[in-house]
Amino acid sequence: MWLLFYYNLCCREREECLGEIKNNRMILNKYGKIVNRQINWVKNHFGDLRLGKYGVMPNHVHLILEIDNPDGRDNPRIVPTGSNENYVYSRRHNTLSKIINALKTTSSKSIHLEGLKSFKWQRSFYDHIIRNEKELEKIRELG
Repeated sequence: MWLLFYYNLCCREREECLGEIKNNRMILNKYGKIVNRQINWVKNHFGDLRLGKYGVMPNHVHLILEIDNPDGRDNPRIVPTGSNENYVYSRRHNTLSKIINALKTTSSKSIHLEGLKSFKWQRSFYDHIIRNEKELEKIRELG
């Protein structure tokens, strides 16, 4: 059984620096392509993680992450660690916030190296546990 989480990460001050929308299609610039590459790096780096639907937009990223739950019980290995929905996945000792921070840190460093020294992510992120199929479909429709 996999547990699903929805994340929304915003660029600081919602600056549109990852690309632009033309003819209802997102066109990634070199910085948006870096973020896209790092999302896939996170997927490959954390073995108990599956990447669901995601999208890189001009000033934010939204993604669905699926965490392996081999016992199939409701949140058996995910334990709240703070007041803002941080969870510990005890089998691998990775917090979901560490996974998101790895994405933000590695993409920021690469973007800085490509010349956009002023790039920063918004300090926090929005996260939400997807509890049922109806909720999952609603979130998928957003992207």
